[in-house]
Amino acid sequence: MSTATPPDDFAALKTICDALAPFPQDDRNRLLRWVQEKFGIVSAPVIQHAPQTPTPQTPPTPPQSPPAHSHGPGHGTTDIKSFMEAKSPQSANQFAAAVAYYHRFVAPEAQRKDTITKDDITAACRLVNRKQSKYTAQILVNAHGQGLLDKEERGEYRINSVGENLVAIVLPGKDTGKPRRSSKKSAKKPASQKKSGRKGK
Repeated sequence: MSTATPPDDFAALKTICDALAPFPQDDRNRLLRWVQEKFGIVSAPVIQHAPQTPTPQTPPTPPQSPPAHSHGPGHGTTDIKSFMEAKSPQSANQFAAAVAYYHRFVAPEAQRKDTITKDDITAACRLVNRKQSKYTAQILVNAHGQGLLDKEERGEYRINSVGENLVAIVLPGKDTGKPRRSSKKSAKKPASQKKSGRKGK
């Protein structure tokens, strides 16, 4: 019994090409579709690659503006003593505002906090060698009354925009003590001398 010879792929391809050669391209496509339908051939979808458009370059990021609290003496310092020496608060109210400002904006990142208490005032006085008051809590109350601090929870105070402007822009200010009186004394009129007698007639 003779074994059937397997079909030759190249011979079949040559026969198809020779048969389609005389037809124009549109007819070739039509004839190939008929052949596919007859034999149940499913053609793979043709993936058309969209033309690549140049990727727009991202504009360079502009440099960030300096923080609103970066100006004025004391910027960049992380030591409260150096900060207070640069700001030189004159009154207890100014000192309280400066302490609140330091803890919120200038202190090391891990030590910053939004509010302060009387304990922070006491600690600041010790660190900057400032005379401590017996009524530390009252200092915060007075600074709040002057509009430099806002009262938050019980015993906690937060610096507000007025206090920020005072510390960041106004301080260090001139001596806020009472102006000295002029040392120039007004000239006294010489005492009138008693007349020894009436003028002669």
